[in-house]
Amino acid sequence: MRVCTTVSRRDLPRARVLADSLAAQHPGGRLHVLVTDDVEHAVDARKEPFDVGRPEDLPLPRLEYARMAALYEPKDLVTAVKFWQIRQLLSTDAVVLFLDSDIELFAPLDGIAELCAAHGSVVTPHSVEPIPLDGETPTELQIQRSGVFNTGFIGVSSAADAFLEWMCARARRDCILDAEAGLWFDQRWFDFVPLFFDAHIARERGYNVAYWNLHEREVAWAGEGYLAGGEPLVFFHFSGFDPHQPQLLTRVATRIRPQPGTPLAQLTAAYAQKLLAHGFDECADVVYGYERIDDRRKWTPELRRVYRDELIAAERGLAPLPPEPGEDGFGQWLDEAVRNVGPPSGLRTEAVRVVRRVRRTLRRAR
Repeated sequence: MRVCTTVSRRDLPRARVLADSLAAQHPGGRLHVLVTDDVEHAVDARKEPFDVGRPEDLPLPRLEYARMAALYEPKDLVTAVKFWQIRQLLSTDAVVLFLDSDIELFAPLDGIAELCAAHGSVVTPHSVEPIPLDGETPTELQIQRSGVFNTGFIGVSSAADAFLEWMCARARRDCILDAEAGLWFDQRWFDFVPLFFDAHIARERGYNVAYWNLHEREVAWAGEGYLAGGEPLVFFHFSGFDPHQPQLLTRVATRIRPQPGTPLAQLTAAYAQKLLAHGFDECADVVYGYERIDDRRKWTPELRRVYRDELIAAERGLAPLPPEPGEDGFGQWLDEAVRNVGPPSGLRTEAVRVVRRVRRTLRRAR
């Protein structure tokens, strides 16, 4: 069994906490951490509590990685390339478990690893009971928009080749947040996974506990460990967690707030302390490794989207192939592409957005 995660340098403190918790539950176990943007190799593997992976180690051509680093925002890239990381590790390990870096382990992973070996792939749903209609968030509609399954956990064995090949094909260009287009990073794709590949749905309440399922999984202390919904807590997912405001649990939902003195409050307070001790504040201002286009230009979400649109059009034979990121003339080409679709997003009106979508639709229909 191999456990892995993917981060940009800013999220290294989370990976350190995850690595420590893995070592505590599996003595001698080492987390494999793919660092997506360590362009200068500044991360010293000798000083980290995990094994460091780099993009050049992936079964992904360097040119393709450069394109993905250009068209994707930092979170998008982290989400997309994990599938190549999983494929890489499957070449040496029979079972690979991917965990988001903002997860902490509280019990061994042997049970879910056995499920992966038996079924090929394992996914965890956001919840297994209806969400209350209480005016709080998240709602079932919000979960529906983001996908039935949470991809902060993905478990696979060597029998998952077809699934990984399918997912890599979609992660190359379509691992973005665009609710209008039906995209929520990789999660909306996973709605198909149990249908296309007969993945096992792990309904155990100790897996992937988070703000989206705490309405059905009260956290309790059982003397020697935590329980979630009466079952041993295996891993907790601190999605949207700010260690400077642990009393909120998450910045993106309102339903659950850790009440002082409760096991949930103790759990979140301890996680906050670990993040801060592992350099959370020091990493907060780390500059993203793929922030710049060239010496004169920085990437913005709008510029990345323009490049993505033009690259996809070229790959479909509807436009010339853009210059490669980093090549001479790439910045000038991008400036011209932006002029062809209108002003940057900071100046763009909704009418211009509509015009751009129409232009893109017509161009692809030719």
